[in-house]
Amino acid sequence: MRTFLKLIFLASTAVACDYISDPVKSQTGLPGGNQEIKRVVLLEEFTGHQCQNCPDAHSAANVLKDQYGDQLVIVAIHAGNFANVSADYPYDFRTPAGNELFSFFNGFAVPSGMINRMDYSPSRTQLKTFSSWSSLIAEEINKEPDVDIKISKDYNTQNRQLTVTIQVKGLKTQIGNYRLSVFLTESGIIAPQKHGSQRIENYIHNSVLRAALNGTYGEPVFVGGIEINKIETHTYSITLQSEWVAENCELIAFVYDQDSYYVHQAARKYVRQ
Repeated sequence: MRTFLKLIFLASTAVACDYISDPVKSQTGLPGGNQEIKRVVLLEEFTGHQCQNCPDAHSAANVLKDQYGDQLVIVAIHAGNFANVSADYPYDFRTPAGNELFSFFNGFAVPSGMINRMDYSPSRTQLKTFSSWSSLIAEEINKEPDVDIKISKDYNTQNRQLTVTIQVKGLKTQIGNYRLSVFLTESGIIAPQKHGSQRIENYIHNSVLRAALNGTYGEPVFVGGIEINKIETHTYSITLQSEWVAENCELIAFVYDQDSYYVHQAARKYVRQ
């Protein structure tokens, strides 16, 4: 009897496994939505190495990452005055894409962030303080996904050439125009960081935006609207710079509405896994 109960428990546990890293799509488009593919939320965290409160915000982001696992992806974007370099903070984390995003979304201070780029308006900022991230992510995390995103890649260790293929598949029919963005991030970067009145010499910077593979705002996808089971495939290439550690790099892909900038789905994959 005990053995029989154990088998039932193991079977129920197998059914409960998540499908984030390699979602099964056999039921895509069925009435009532797809229950196998999970919603993945994007947190774009604006930060800077001379920002005294930014380590607290990043700690809050890490707590949320521990809570939601693969259903939350983080991109740490160094931008604004506190990302400037100096004698004490010589490492330059800034990127053209990060600077442009911070300006476009009316960035005024760090730490701040966007959850799925909610509440966009050209006339005001929608950047949120980190104290609100938890409730906003909870609001987004259980929504049914409109899109499934799969990332595949090929990395040449000799010339450091990375080729990335993104497959997007519609899970619902939805009118609109959409864009696909693909970012490269790196974790485990050791460089000084201000925290309060202190300068931390060997601070570990994680999820740092390194590059936008298809431009700051990505490129069109699902032009005219999302259709159930419609699949598009996009391929990009980038050569990793010599100081980037490939094992610590991740690819972040997401689909967003071209007009509202709202992110409908995100995905992530390590370069070397």
